[in-house]
Amino acid sequence: MVDNNERVLEAFSRYRESLSAFDSEAMAVCCELPFILFGASGFVLVPSAKDAVRVFGQIAERLRILGYSYSGGQIEARLSNDGMALINGTEIRYSRQGQELHRFELNYVLRRNGDAWRIVAGTVHEGDLN
Repeated sequence: MVDNNERVLEAFSRYRESLSAFDSEAMAVCCELPFILFGASGFVLVPSAKDAVRVFGQIAERLRILGYSYSGGQIEARLSNDGMALINGTEIRYSRQGQELHRFELNYVLRRNGDAWRIVAGTVHEGDLN
């Protein structure tokens, strides 16, 4: 049987995989609406699925221009209660050639809705959302 920590990590892995595929619609499905993203430039409040697809599309396009291919790094999940979890760690973004593009610290809050874990807030501690 898969425990909740593993389910949280699996949910975050789906988010990473969607980003690597530049699939803004799949990224939006990984989130509970509304959700909020924080970065060096401030925050982005995302109230609807349409807004989520737009915001993630902009992020994916910037990463595509930089030659982004996939993400890795050390992350861990911690349950704060049965319905909330925290993801934190160091994220590393890699180019198509496998070279490190950049690394940053991240924190995400996920909420369980039925059997699914979805992102409700994310903080990136380096870089910019705009």
